Parts: sequence; structure tokens; C-alpha cells
Amino acid sequence: RIRALCVFSCLKYLFILVYSFSFAIISGSSMLELRALVLLAACSLCSGQVFPGYVLSQVNQTPWGIQGSLKLAGQNGPFGSDVTPLAIEVFYQTSSIVRVRIFDPNNARWEVPGINLLAPPSVAPAEMNFKVTLTSNPFGFAVVRASDGAVLVNTTNDESSATQFNNLIFEDQYIELSNQLLSDNPNIYGLGERVHNFRLDPSNKTYTMFNRDQGTPVDHNLYGSHPFYMEISNGKAHGLFMLNSNAMDVVIQPYALTYKMIGGIVDLFVFVGDTPQQVVQQYTTVVGRPHFPPYWALGWHQCRWGYHTLEETAEVVANYSLYSLPLDTIWNDIDYMDAYKDFTLDPQRFPPDAVALFVDSLHANGQHYIQITDPGILNDTTYFAFDSGTQLGVWTLDRNGRDPIIGKVWPGFTAFPDFYHPNAYKFWYEQVSAFQAEVGFDGMWIDMNEVSSFCTGACVDESAGRAQPGSGTFNPDAPPYLPGGTALNVTTLSMTAIDSLGIHYNSHNLYGWSEANVTSVVLENLLGKRSVVISRSTYAGHGRNAGHWLGDNLSSFQDLFYSISGVLSMQLFGVPLVGADICGFNGDTTEELCSRWMQLGSFYPFARNHNSINQRSQEPYAFGPSLLNISRAALNTRYALLPYFYTLFFEAHTLGNTVWRALVFEFPQDSGTIFLDRQAMVGPGLLLSPVLDQGATTVSAYFPAAAWYDFYTKAPLPGTTPQWVTLDAPIEKINVHMRGGVVIPTQRPALTTTAARLLPFQLLVQLDAQGSANGTVYLDDGDGLYNVDQKLYTYIQYTASGGTLQASVLVGNYAAASGLLLEAVNVCGVSSSVSKVTVNGATISSFAFSAGISNLDISALSLPMNSPFTISWS
Repeated sequence: RIRALCVFSCLKYLFILVYSFSFAIISGSSMLELRALVLLAACSLCSGQVFPGYVLSQVNQTPWGIQGSLKLAGQNGPFGSDVTPLAIEVFYQTSSIVRVRIFDPNNARWEVPGINLLAPPSVAPAEMNFKVTLTSNPFGFAVVRASDGAVLVNTTNDESSATQFNNLIFEDQYIELSNQLLSDNPNIYGLGERVHNFRLDPSNKTYTMFNRDQGTPVDHNLYGSHPFYMEISNGKAHGLFMLNSNAMDVVIQPYALTYKMIGGIVDLFVFVGDTPQQVVQQYTTVVGRPHFPPYWALGWHQCRWGYHTLEETAEVVANYSLYSLPLDTIWNDIDYMDAYKDFTLDPQRFPPDAVALFVDSLHANGQHYIQITDPGILNDTTYFAFDSGTQLGVWTLDRNGRDPIIGKVWPGFTAFPDFYHPNAYKFWYEQVSAFQAEVGFDGMWIDMNEVSSFCTGACVDESAGRAQPGSGTFNPDAPPYLPGGTALNVTTLSMTAIDSLGIHYNSHNLYGWSEANVTSVVLENLLGKRSVVISRSTYAGHGRNAGHWLGDNLSSFQDLFYSISGVLSMQLFGVPLVGADICGFNGDTTEELCSRWMQLGSFYPFARNHNSINQRSQEPYAFGPSLLNISRAALNTRYALLPYFYTLFFEAHTLGNTVWRALVFEFPQDSGTIFLDRQAMVGPGLLLSPVLDQGATTVSAYFPAAAWYDFYTKAPLPGTTPQWVTLDAPIEKINVHMRGGVVIPTQRPALTTTAARLLPFQLLVQLDAQGSANGTVYLDDGDGLYNVDQKLYTYIQYTASGGTLQASVLVGNYAAASGLLLEAVNVCGVSSSVSKVTVNGATISSFAFSAGISNLDISALSLPMNSPFTISWS
């Protein structure tokens, strides 16, 4: 079976080669030999040849793990320049994290800086939920979870392997490492960024990681690279993270997963789990916990490319108010710029004085303003930003290391800051601070930072000879092995470009990460409070600095569907502040599509309506009363749930939890959840079952074993065993259910988060089959930089059991919480009729019990949010 798959791949690439040959004759394309190399690589295993790899020797047990030496077993890899000897180090990082490094002990190679936050341990943990073993000949290593004996990693290919694969290959520009899988149909999630189902297709599929601006086609590498995956087997989860920023392919075939990287070293982290949430927590221990956004960032955002003037922008804000629609932040795309130059305002369409007054009015109304910024700086000595960058020497340089490498973006020919340069912070702070003083913006939207260019490579001739196997010639734009099959410099800079870390070949995938990192620090130092950065390009660890939107999607039901897996994947990568362009970016939306997207999008962690120039308007009021009413209801629901969202982000920041969750995250033991990506959960308590098909008025929804209650009617779903249910879903309805066992804090909605934060709270208490529930709420000033570190907040735990709800104040340092009141409690799943309710021992009469749906509604409360209480019913 495997040989048949291999032959099929070989024939596929042979067809590509023939097609490329024909194209080369017509166009003179120099890609022909690259296609030939891809063919060679694709067919290498079909001959039955397996590379023997390395032999292990000089193994030593150390206080912190294992170290040893590797020597080539006698046969060279496919492209030559094999590195020998190699060193291996195994670090027992924590009780649940193993790190394996394989590197050249004699010559320094590229290693990714700044991502890993775990220092090498001096001693092993006292207890470890894993066991590591090494195989000598052929060399390999295995990691076994101690609690159940599951083999999480096994890189050795021997006669017992279900799939034959190469043993370790380690060459100058090509590294290959495979891991035996226990199934021919493994449940693997991650390896982004791409438009794809949440569960990856394991049937001989290649997943390329190389940041590229190419829209949102299905199954292509997109704006970010996240070489991390989670596998769920027998109800338990583990994860692997390959800390390598070079372009790579990851091939999943029956019983094997193979990394094919074009540089760097092997730096593999293994997370033993064993729940999905624990795997993400362990992963974010390494790459960093997510940034805690300000409260207003969770409100509603409106943008489009095509608000051509300040007057148009202001009219949108006015219309939101006119139609009583919540709006926290208005955004401007590149329309505001003077000739598309960063840090400028068009003097006619966005007069500086008028813009400043407009932003002042937003702030006075409790609203906010964000503009787009691209990294490309116009290559013009009369332009202040270019002059400053030149004086500070911060440009990414051409391959000669003397002059800025020149690309082309919206303003024309551009230079690009090297955000790793020692002067990068100074340069960026000067530009951002001067422009912020002029405009008063509250956050930054950084785009085109893959980095994107309208030229292929430099906008001057930097051609070089193509690399051939064993030729000794290395062209970074066309390495011997080409991940994804497309030259690396297409729509981006040449990989020969030079930055402070070396050549762009190594650091390309880090460009967006480095810009987001500097931008986040600049903004928070400038503003003195938590801010928000939304970036298109990402890499592992991006979430600790910024959020992300899913890029230039289409106005289609297919893209509405794929937005769920896009948001879920970013949760896995530790980037919880994420969302898709609601109603779609490219193409005209329809009233039906926009209605369905507003319903789902109002639950995205980052919720923004955004579309492209020359498309029809798609603001919530743009189609008439039907979409308007649907949007108003959706946004009011979002604003009511903001205390729940904010608490989830606090717990993501402090614990590494996810905000959105696939059902398999919450119910990994339920095999019915493995493939589900047409539904999603917000935290542990809310299940979304949206309409994702044109014309549909019903939804087939899966409910795992739990008590479930309709969010709007509070009616229980019959039965508590796993079941598929067909739900009515007329155009005005998205089905939302609450999970038994969870307490959800809510608040009266308002038109801004500034106003809503002052209004009374309610608690939604959903009892499980045992009559229990619990939950938390986090309260602070909404944007303080040091609230978490200095515990300047209030954190309350709610516990319901045996007819009693108790509030316990775990941390009570947010003084203003005393002015916030709890006004109502709704309890779902009350098993028997209620005739008496007491609050802190005093009997009250302001309650109603609905026997038909087993629901207790307690109203007219006035309990300070920062005080403990006890509410009982009988």
C-alpha cells in the first residue's frame, strides 16, 4: 500500500515535470531543474532505498538528561554535504516536557532566537511522566508516556516499522526526521497556517510551512508558520513542536510523520499531555503565554479597505449610533495614508487636524481607533521615515550587505526594517510615537509582514545559479530541496537578504513575529497600558505579543465554514485573539451570508467586519432591517458575554488555556468529536452550532454526553448521552447551548465596552446531572499593564451544589469592583419545584420557577461583586 502511494506521488511529480518542461520552452522559465529535484525527492523511496542515517556512541547520563555522539552510518543523503559527527542532547525540561536537540558540535548553525522561554535545566525533575530511550544502530529515539505506556515518539526505522522511512538525514541544507505513528489514520491537528479542516488529512499529505502572501487558497501555506501539532489517540493527547524557522514540509502518511527542513538543527519538544488543554498549556510554557488584551479589544470592530475619506469613516461611526449597534473600534485601511506612506495622513482626504478631532470624539464616547501599518518604507531620501531608518542603519540589506534590499509594496519601491537590529526599537518607537501624538490611535494593525513584496526577490537582478545535488553551489532562493515546490522568493524578498541574524533564508518566517514583538513593546511603553496589535504574519509564540486575523478570505459559505477551523487552530498555537473578516473580504457578500456570518462572528475571540475596496458595503445596517436586527441581536449577545470572554483571556494568559475550543478538546474520550469542525465551544460552557450552508434552515448538531441547555430559552436538551440532533435554524437564529456544570458570568450590554463595564452582572448557572456547577469571573480596570503581575484585580469563584450557590473571592484587590453589582441569577436544571430562596440567610420573594424547563430565575438582587455570598433554594 505504501509503495503504491509512493509510486502515485512519483507519477504526479513526473506530470508536473513534463508540464514545467512545456512551460519552460514557452517562457524560458528557470524553474525546470527545480521541478526535476522535486521529482527526484518524491521518487527516492520508491526504489526501496532507505537511508541508514547515523550510529549512536558515547552515551552519557547527565543530571539533566542524556547526551551522546552520532556518526554517519556510511551512506550520504540525497543532496550531499552530510554533517558528521553530530551531537544529541536530551533535556528533561519538566515532568511533562522533553527536549531533544541534534546539532553540529564543531560548527555553529542557525538556531531560532527568542522563541523558547524554557532554560535548559541543571537537574531533572523529581517526577517525570515520560521515559526516553535511544537506539544505537540505526540511531533513533523514543519517548513513552509513563502513565499509560503510550509511545509518543519513535524515530527509528527497523524491520518492524509499519511504514518504511529514512532514518535521520542531516545535511547542510536538508534535514529529515521521521516519527512512527501508531495508526494509519492518526488524529492530528495543527501544522499551520493553512485553510483546511481542523483535523489534518493523514493520507500521504504534505503540509508546507513558509510564510507567504497568497490569499487564502485551500491547502496552501499561508501567512504564518507553526511547526507544532497535537495528536489524540485513545482519548489522550500529546504534542510535538519542532523549533526550526527554516522552510519545511511535514509529510503525514499511514504510520509515519516526516519533517523535511532546509536548515537549522533538530530542536524538538515533546509534550506528554495527556489532555488537549494540558498539551496547549505545556506548549505555551515553551513559547509564551498569550498576551492579555485590553477589555475594549473584545468589543466590536468595524473596518474596510475603501473608507476613502475621514467623512466616510465618521459616517460609519454615526450610523452605528443611529441604529443602536454596539461599536468599540473603527479602523482605517491604507486609504488614510498620503501616497500609501506609513505614518502619514493624506492632507485632503484625512486632514491631520480633523483626524485628531475625530479621534478625540471617539475617546470621549468610550470608543477607539486603529490604523493599518505596513513594514515597507518608501525608498525616498526625502521621506522622514526612510531617512531615519538610514541614519539608524536598521534596513534589511541586499546580499552584498551594504545597501537596503528593495522590494515593492503600495507606496512603490520600499526598504524593510530589520526588527532584530539593535536600533529597531528606537526607529519604530520614534515613528510610532510621533504619529500617535498626531493621531491618537489606540492600537496597531500590522500587515504585509510575511514579508510581502510585489517583486520576486529584490526589485533588481540578483539572479544566481541554481543549486544541484552535490554541486557545492548554494542559492538560498532555490535550495536543493524546495518545500512546497515554489521558489522561496516569490512575492517576497530574496532569501539572500541579510539582517542582524544572518541571511533571510533562515529568518524569513520570523519577520512578522519580530515586528509584532517590537510593536507590542513600543505601544505599551508609549501608552502606559495594555494595547492591541493585530498581525497578519505569525510564527510560534506570536500570541504572547499580538493577535491575528485569518487574512484575505472570500465572501462565501465555504470560507465561513473554514473560519471555524482557522480560529480553532490558532487556539492550539497559543494565539487566542483571532478571528476572520466577518462577511468576507474579497467578493460581494449577500444578505443571507452576512447574516449567518454576523451570528457566528459575534462569538469570535476577535470580532471585526472587514471587506475590500470596490466590494459592496457590508456594515450591519447595509442591507436593511433583516440584517440590521440580526446583527443587533448578535452584538448584544456578544457584549452580554464579555465578562465571560475576558475571564477566559485572563485564564489563557495565566494558565495557557484556550478561549475557543474544539469539541474534541473538551471531550477527547468521545470518538464522535474527533472530526467535528462545524461546531465550536467558547470556553468550557458554550456550544455554537451555526448554519454554514446557503439556504439551510436547520442544523445537524452533535451533543457529547452532558446536560445541555438552550442559551436563549434555558430549556434543557432531552437526554444526556451522546447524540446528533436536528435543530431549527431560521435566518434570525444561531443555535447556542450551555453545558451543564458551568457558571457563566454576563453583564447588561451597551453600545461600548466603556459603558457596559459599569452595568449590573448576571450569572447563568447550568447544573450537571449531579446538580453541580462552577465558574469564575475576573475583574480589573480593563487595560492596566501590571494588573496580573501585581494582583490588582478581583477574581471570584462560583460553586453550585446541593441547592446552594456560593461566591468565594479568591483575589479582591480591584477596589472599583465594590461599585459593580450582581442583579440576577438564572439556574438551569433544578430538579424539583422551588418555593423558597434565601440570600445570605435572608428569604427573598423575587424569583420565578418554570417547572416545564426546570429553571429558576432569581432577580432584584443587589450584591456587590467583590463580596462573598450564599444563595440557596429549596
